[in-house]
Amino acid sequence: MIDLGCVEAINLDGGKSSSLTIKGEEKTKGDKRSVSDCLLFERRTS
Repeated sequence: MIDLGCVEAINLDGGKSSSLTIKGEEKTKGDKRSVSDCLLFERRTS
Protein backbone atom coordinates (compact mmCIF):
# COMPACT_ATOMS: atom_id res chain seq x y z
CA MET A 1 0.00 0.00 0.00
CA ILE A 2 2.89 2.35 0.71
CA ASP A 3 4.13 1.80 -2.84
CA LEU A 4 0.71 3.01 -4.06
CA GLY A 5 1.06 6.23 -2.08
CA CYS A 6 -1.29 5.31 0.77
CA VAL A 7 -0.85 7.09 4.06
CA GLU A 8 -3.62 5.19 5.87
CA ALA A 9 -5.39 1.92 5.02
CA ILE A 10 -7.81 -0.62 6.51
CA ASN A 11 -7.84 -4.38 6.20
CA LEU A 12 -11.27 -5.76 5.29
CA ASP A 13 -11.69 -9.29 6.62
CA GLY A 14 -14.01 -10.70 3.94
CA GLY A 15 -15.38 -13.44 6.21
CA LYS A 16 -19.00 -14.58 6.60
CA SER A 17 -20.03 -11.38 8.36
CA SER A 18 -18.96 -9.30 5.33
CA SER A 19 -21.59 -7.98 2.97
CA LEU A 20 -21.56 -5.87 -0.19
CA THR A 21 -24.56 -3.83 -1.37
CA ILE A 22 -24.46 -1.64 -4.49
CA LYS A 23 -27.38 0.68 -5.31
CA GLY A 24 -29.63 -1.30 -2.97
CA GLU A 25 -28.77 -4.69 -4.51
CA GLU A 26 -26.97 -7.20 -2.30
CA LYS A 27 -23.99 -8.66 -4.15
CA THR A 28 -22.84 -11.14 -1.51
CA LYS A 29 -24.13 -14.68 -1.29
CA GLY A 30 -24.03 -17.14 1.57
CA ASP A 31 -24.89 -17.13 5.26
CA LYS A 32 -26.44 -14.01 6.75
CA ARG A 33 -25.13 -12.65 10.05
CA SER A 34 -25.69 -9.43 11.90
CA VAL A 35 -22.97 -6.85 11.36
CA SER A 36 -22.34 -4.17 13.95
CA ASP A 37 -20.16 -1.88 11.81
CA CYS A 38 -20.16 -0.69 8.24
CA LEU A 39 -17.90 1.13 5.83
CA LEU A 40 -19.91 3.44 3.59
CA PHE A 41 -18.65 5.05 0.39
CA GLU A 42 -20.83 7.82 -0.96
CA ARG A 43 -20.27 9.81 -4.13
CA ARG A 44 -20.88 13.50 -3.67
CA THR A 45 -21.29 16.02 -6.42
CA SER A 46 -20.39 19.65 -5.94
